[in-house]
Amino acid sequence: MIPENCKAIIFDMDGVLWNSSKIHYEAYCKSLIEEGLSPPLYQTIAGRRTRDVMHDICKEQIKDYDDSIVTNLTRKKQHLANKELNRNPPIPDDCKSTLKKLSTKYILALATSGSCKNTKIFLDSSGSEEVFKSILCGDNITSAKPDPEIYLITANRLNLKSSECIVIEDSLSGILSANNAGMRSIAITGTHNYSELELSTSILIINNLNELCQD
Repeated sequence: MIPENCKAIIFDMDGVLWNSSKIHYEAYCKSLIEEGLSPPLYQTIAGRRTRDVMHDICKEQIKDYDDSIVTNLTRKKQHLANKELNRNPPIPDDCKSTLKKLSTKYILALATSGSCKNTKIFLDSSGSEEVFKSILCGDNITSAKPDPEIYLITANRLNLKSSECIVIEDSLSGILSANNAGMRSIAITGTHNYSELELSTSILIINNLNELCQD
């Protein structure tokens, strides 16, 4: 399953290590509709930072807008999502066991466009923080996915070449980010279906995390 020359597995978080996509999209929809704005399809914004998404939506749908509108929409969406993620963390049953198994053979890292607050909710609810040698969230970087920055920084932290890392992603934006960093990726279905992911540069497509542990 994992290529022989791989030394590190870098995980995206939302839509990969926990099933948070529905929660995030519902938060987007509620915060935007309340302001008279139309939410985009989730597949078109998955893997991106909330503020970047809100900026683009305001630019497209509001003739005269300022940064305060983007800030308010971002805060509202993040508050709604954080509240629901805290209330009912959507951790897959095989998440912790899969990470533990993989950590015995590979260096593991987390690289997510999600906020540090959401990342902490995931780490606390899954009890997985100790398995990651590097953790980067959207608040820690300048240029978000599909820019390769988050993956390049992670490889540098691990003192590894891009060719020695495999990225696990669910979004086309994230897959492109990994590709731009010179890394191979494995795609997991959910945000996109199998047919959509077939059009990406991923070397493999899986349906469940535990497939990563298969020989």
